[in-house]
Amino acid sequence: MNANFLWLTGFAEVEAGDTIYSLLMAISSTEVENPAEIAGKFRSDSGAPEVPEFDDSQASFVVAEGTPLEEDLAPIRALVALYNKDKERLRLAYQGRMEAAAERERELRLNPSAKKNIIIRYWRTDQAGQAGINPKAAEIR
Repeated sequence: MNANFLWLTGFAEVEAGDTIYSLLMAISSTEVENPAEIAGKFRSDSGAPEVPEFDDSQASFVVAEGTPLEEDLAPIRALVALYNKDKERLRLAYQGRMEAAAERERELRLNPSAKKNIIIRYWRTDQAGQAGINPKAAEIR
């Protein structure tokens, strides 16, 4: 699929007609100097199918293997339709989330939260613990 998946991380459902599909994605971005070179290395090692050129104006997808039923492709078609319909809104929402995250990070750097003493209580199950031998308390430095 030729879409910016980072833009699709701000919601959890895609609706198509009277059906609502749940969406769960864990996406990250990695910048590389020469993506074609890296893709070529992985493609030859993994035996992955060749991916055709996509039209940049609209998101679309190809099925690389197998022949899925149309009902199996419905969630992907709904996601592509949403992306094409609301591409600019998705981009702006993603940009807003990134700006808010950067602002939160700046705020935490300027005003770090106060460190708190934490007491952890646990029961030893090893032989020394069963015999009632307790280790020395840790020192906080």
